[in-house]
Amino acid sequence: KKLNLEKGERLFIFSDGIPEAMNKDEEEYTDKKLEKFFVEEKPETADEFINAIVNDVKLHTKGEIQSDDITAIYLIRK
Repeated sequence: KKLNLEKGERLFIFSDGIPEAMNKDEEEYTDKKLEKFFVEEKPETADEFINAIVNDVKLHTKGEIQSDDITAIYLIRK
């Protein structure tokens, strides 16, 4: 299947390690929180977005040991 991104459109592909990241109270980051982050964050570069999402997940987990991978691809059509 082919996907065409129009100017300004973004694509975010991620592993389940992001929404399933848990804090000490065993609360997951969640798909809902991830979607809110994606909609609200409008970085200039893919690096900025990836760094921001990883930092947000780390804030959520508050130092808990990472139990799954965090894999992500972020594209912006300029």
